[in-house]
Amino acid sequence: MSVFLVIDRYTNEVIGQYEHLSVANAVIDELEDKSLNVRKEESNVKNKNL
Repeated sequence: MSVFLVIDRYTNEVIGQYEHLSVANAVIDELEDKSLNVRKEESNVKNKNL
């Protein structure tokens, strides 16, 4: 039986372990979407401050 680990690339902490690759990929996609949204918000704040 395979287990897929999702690991934070910056802290190397295990975020979760999943039996199905599709679930692990969905978790990764969701985390990336959240990260992109945070970066967009930070960029918008910087632009307003200029």
